[in-house]
Amino acid sequence: MTAAILLLVATACTSTANPSITTTQSLCSDPPAGEVEFDSEFEISLDPNPVDAGGGATLSVDFEGQPPGKYIGGAGASWECWNGDTWVETHILVRAFNESTQPNVIDLSANTDVGIPDIGLSVPNSYQVLIPQVTPGTYRITDRVFGPDSTLTAHVAVEVEG
Repeated sequence: MTAAILLLVATACTSTANPSITTTQSLCSDPPAGEVEFDSEFEISLDPNPVDAGGGATLSVDFEGQPPGKYIGGAGASWECWNGDTWVETHILVRAFNESTQPNVIDLSANTDVGIPDIGLSVPNSYQVLIPQVTPGTYRITDRVFGPDSTLTAHVAVEVEG
């Protein structure tokens, strides 16, 4: 089953990892207080939050006031850390989007091209995700949804406990 999902991941849309990333440990630091308040175009939440590294959680997308089906999302969301200047993507969280899939984490520190299924998940939605094996601290999840004329972006701060 994992091999089938990874095949899907490898053959869907691609994203290039940041070549300056060597390891998550050396890249990340706690963001300043002003960098954990985000402008978002829709609501996303993580439950539980705080979370344990390597644990599971539910990532939910909410579109209050939007008709169901107007926007769709993909199977992946970006896991980001603060590098001292800006938020940078270090992992991709792959949702468990049906009964036959498991949540997965793709580590981008290997500087490889990766892809995630571009399958069109209806919003609002809630799916299981896996938290990367990272040191305790403050991180961010960024998610995007796509509509007929626009792409919308949202963020949620995540506290990882030790």
